[in-house]
Amino acid sequence: MECILDLASHCTASRAGRLSFSEGIQVSATPEHYPVHVSADHRFILYVNGVRVGEGPARGDLLHWRYESFDLASFLHPGKNVVAAIVWNWGIYGPLAQITDRTAFLMQGDGAAEAQANTDKSWQVSPDPGYEFITRTANGLWDYWAADPGERIRGSSRNWTSSSEDFSPAASWVSACTPMREIIHPGASMATSSQHLGNSQWGLVPDTLPQMEYTSAPAGRAVRCSLECGQFPSETIAIAAHTTAKILLDCGRMVTGYPRLAVSGGLNAKLPQSVAGSFVWKGQTPLLHEGQQSFSLENSSK
Repeated sequence: MECILDLASHCTASRAGRLSFSEGIQVSATPEHYPVHVSADHRFILYVNGVRVGEGPARGDLLHWRYESFDLASFLHPGKNVVAAIVWNWGIYGPLAQITDRTAFLMQGDGAAEAQANTDKSWQVSPDPGYEFITRTANGLWDYWAADPGERIRGSSRNWTSSSEDFSPAASWVSACTPMREIIHPGASMATSSQHLGNSQWGLVPDTLPQMEYTSAPAGRAVRCSLECGQFPSETIAIAAHTTAKILLDCGRMVTGYPRLAVSGGLNAKLPQSVAGSFVWKGQTPLLHEGQQSFSLENSSK
């Protein structure tokens, strides 16, 4: 891919943060193929009409910044389609393995037929008001930590429909702009391959590895509850107001992924989660170590 189009960002984006991007594309008929190439700093998750397409990019360095290639044809239908991406940059809280320059997003269609998917000012972007990183604080253990930070999601503030087919940008959304705001050259934000570096900081190379598998896995069984769990997680449970419930699920095997929980009601309720692989016992106290999932739901609603 020889990039000749603009990278995109939010005009007030700092080094750390999470952005939502959205663009509408029109097709008269479902195409046989609709190849696009996508990258971001640090990471992106791509959606079309509310369906998850893939993620990336695989890690590299600035001179070898990878992009992913997708065929969107199977996700499109005649008429308007919504292409959306969630992009985040951990900034100073990122893992030690993560190299970064600044928050940015790139999509390029493979040819003229896919050019309307290219990132430019027609894309809309907004910070995610319901999302923030959990900054590291001293806890007395002084353990070494080289991974990414925790995340805090405020459900009442999030825009849960930003990647859906019927999404319409609100007033908080603005046109995408260049991430290279300190350079006045008109071509400063043009993405380039690793052989032809320009003013942008990323030398793009294709990711030769396939996308990681993304499938549903059984949630396991509840092995410890502080209340009557019934058949949870196969059945729902109700947490009374002003109570705290702790649930430990055992998947029975190592799973590389995250639980998806569906909740309703409980204004101002909190739902901390931790995931580990096995138990380590400290006296009579079980500590999460590495396949268990622990949930603690504090319902402080009326």
